Amino acid sequence: MSVRCLRPPTDRMKSAGPKFRPSREARDRISFRLVGVCVRPKAVQSSIPDRRATMAIHGGGCLCGAVRYETLTDPARVTICHCKFCQRATGSAYMVEPIFPLEALRVTKGAPAVYDIRSEGSGKIVHVHFCQNCGTKLYLSFERFADSCGVYAGTFDDPNWFEMPPDYSKHIFIAEARSDTILPAAMPVFEQHAMRNDGTPLEPVVFEHPHVVGRQKSAG
Repeated sequence: MSVRCLRPPTDRMKSAGPKFRPSREARDRISFRLVGVCVRPKAVQSSIPDRRATMAIHGGGCLCGAVRYETLTDPARVTICHCKFCQRATGSAYMVEPIFPLEALRVTKGAPAVYDIRSEGSGKIVHVHFCQNCGTKLYLSFERFADSCGVYAGTFDDPNWFEMPPDYSKHIFIAEARSDTILPAAMPVFEQHAMRNDGTPLEPVVFEHPHVVGRQKSAG
């Protein structure tokens, strides 16, 4: 359907009398076209819901069920972290960490305990929220990023509910990754953090094909 611009009636048209009075059907067509003209492209675009801005409530919790939480949005980004802290904290090769606004996470049952640890990378405090009964780590909050939190993805009832596309996901601390770790193609990866302590972003490496980390060369 095409919408063409209609000029407002001129004084000549207004004074022309019945000769220029449109029929009811014509008035309806003109009214419809004018509505079409009044809708700006920007307004049309803003009415389309953003995938990450839509309400998406997903629950999770600890092993014993004493602590439960919900996230209220899709993740703003997803970090796959291979640092020594995340390896030790998860007991695995890396941590899958969807990042949410802190206000988009709410505890719905119980109250997690908090353990504070200083990040070796940034020097800032990381708050580890965990169940004091069974010890399950649930999410992190940060001194450095006070408005954000990172959930331990495996504690979701459905850990597969969110996607990890390259446009807002990344692998970090691959310098500390297990040597047999396979990094996916087209995904931004960083040897350490993705930014400096002053907030300056660092340039990622993107592999054309899946890449095996391999053993790091010893210094000297």
